[in-house]
Amino acid sequence: TTLLYWASHLGDGYSSGAAGCPILVDGYLYSYGGSGGTGRIFKVDTVTGETVASATMVGVSSFAITPMTYAQGMVFVALSDGRVEAFDAKTLDSLWVYTSPNGGQPNCPISYHDGCIYTGFWNWASKTDFVCLTITDEHPDVPGHTYDEATSTTTVADTKSALWTYAQAGGFYWAGAWAGDTYVLEGANAPSISGGLDMSGENSASGCVYSFDPKSGKVLDTLASYTDTSGTSVNIGNIKSTICYDEVTDAYYFTARGGYLIKFKMNSDGTFASESGTALRLENGEDVVSSTSTPVIYNGRAYVGADSGSYNQYDGQYVDVVDLATFSIAYKIHCEGRPQTSGLLTTAYQGTDGYVYVYFFDNYTPGKLRVIKDRAGQTKPITAKETYTDSAGVTQTIDVAPVVFCPVGAQAQYCICSPVVDEYGTIYFKNDSAYMMAVGSTIDKLTVTQSPDKTAYGVGDTFDATGMKVTATYSNGKTRDVTRYVKYSTNPLTAN
Repeated sequence: TTLLYWASHLGDGYSSGAAGCPILVDGYLYSYGGSGGTGRIFKVDTVTGETVASATMVGVSSFAITPMTYAQGMVFVALSDGRVEAFDAKTLDSLWVYTSPNGGQPNCPISYHDGCIYTGFWNWASKTDFVCLTITDEHPDVPGHTYDEATSTTTVADTKSALWTYAQAGGFYWAGAWAGDTYVLEGANAPSISGGLDMSGENSASGCVYSFDPKSGKVLDTLASYTDTSGTSVNIGNIKSTICYDEVTDAYYFTARGGYLIKFKMNSDGTFASESGTALRLENGEDVVSSTSTPVIYNGRAYVGADSGSYNQYDGQYVDVVDLATFSIAYKIHCEGRPQTSGLLTTAYQGTDGYVYVYFFDNYTPGKLRVIKDRAGQTKPITAKETYTDSAGVTQTIDVAPVVFCPVGAQAQYCICSPVVDEYGTIYFKNDSAYMMAVGSTIDKLTVTQSPDKTAYGVGDTFDATGMKVTATYSNGKTRDVTRYVKYSTNPLTAN
């Protein structure tokens, strides 16, 4: 009962012009993309996939691997060369532009708390910044940037200053911050011994988690080593996930590039608690050496992607389900490609069958959307079978996480995007094809639930839809008012 509603081309390729990961704001989808070196922000109708508004940005993103962030009526987009631009969410007017003096790729999500946003930049082995910006538009009468259509020239008009910055060699890559009243937690990359960047993720060098004062940027504490389940102290290497908090266990979680799920706790003053640094190697019998997946935490379980470092299909790519009570792997489930982003969990069916459903994407063409069906105490995966031909030309059959949707044709591509969902159960995402897509339940019926005010017509009259209401009923049981999407003839009626 799954249907591709629409696929809209919102960018160009998977590099600087790539389509950005989407967010939902007030019933619209927001994203960004680029073409011909010009970046644009888009406001998209969720039902039709049509762009209802767009505006130029001060530049493009490096790879558009993170979404923009919404707060207080504004959206914030991280762009190449260490920039962040703020827009009015309704009008898409540019408000201000921040440029980091150390530049860098905008590969970290933007986190918001209490009037400030936080994000980091990365530029290979160079020193780059983690920054805190107030969201205030200090010059409301000055646009963030201007764009000359005739010359295709962009000029920054309203320059934003940082509240504070913190620079380090190795920088910040794909690492989202957790921000609160007392401290901000951010994971950092590891500068190598030679001064370059340790991309391997292994133990030759260590990244760390910083605890910053939210308003001053003072480093309150750092955490760089962890104790694994065997009691061994390890350096994790690069941190490429967002740090998330779970109220039930009162603990923070993230994954490290070296293939670990890390759990830690905080003191109220922003220092790391003494029991901090429990690390679980996501291997379960195989040598998993990588994880960039932000954990999804719910009901005593963690759902996280991990892989063996291979880019070959069905070659050590998994979603691991972790029992947090024992901090051990309950089971793992195969995927075709690396699940490198966070999953999307729904509790919508938990009252019916006791299961939660978690959706992940393969970062491997065609970019399949998979689902993990799980409940507390479960120790074996619920799988489907897939057949493929291995590198030796031999046909293999493997148990995998079931597929909900598989892009085809021009939309089939690698996928580094966390799925988002609206109240109707429609999932939105982009992949490296630069298409934005909407996948949801089939429509069982369309019903005129309220008649038009005018129901009697003569020859020469035109149809008047005033007062009419049309409702769509989806196969998942949800209903939606689709009146404004109904199309009808505006020609005068004839005797026939």
